[in-house]
Amino acid sequence: MKLKTLAALTALIASPLTLADEILVVMSDTAQMTLKNGYDYKTGVYLNELMEPVKLFLDAGHTLTFASPKGMAPRLDPVSDTSDHFLDVSKANYEAHKALFNQLKIDDKTDSPVVSFARIEQIGIDKFDAVFVPGGHAPLGDLVANPQLGEFLRHFNAQKKPTGLVCHGPVALL
Repeated sequence: MKLKTLAALTALIASPLTLADEILVVMSDTAQMTLKNGYDYKTGVYLNELMEPVKLFLDAGHTLTFASPKGMAPRLDPVSDTSDHFLDVSKANYEAHKALFNQLKIDDKTDSPVVSFARIEQIGIDKFDAVFVPGGHAPLGDLVANPQLGEFLRHFNAQKKPTGLVCHGPVALL
């Protein structure tokens, strides 16, 4: 898992995405999925898969817009809330990324900066230079075959704009 994340981050850093100014970060509204056996599985965005790239983007001076289908504050996948998933597993690295997550208020139900796909359409998809979709299991809930997201991704492809997807994020391509 760490090797896959390292490879994905290396590809993002080495790609034209590092030259982007405005990056659209797409996340899921899904916080729970009912599995086959009726078990309710708590899910959300994976802390490391979101925050390691987000920190790199911000450190490089990019502007980020966070979006999800309905514009809900995403849930942090409880399984991901550990230093074990980060490239640098040190407590200090985990705490720095978690502090940034909290500072950005990404999962704050009142003050989250996350906007809806409808709002992205109002802003105009042309405004964005790149798109990034982090993983976690949540994208399986509402990013698979999402028509609005499909339009966004086709736009980025047609315009040859960088598209980064990590772990379960590529389900957005369906």
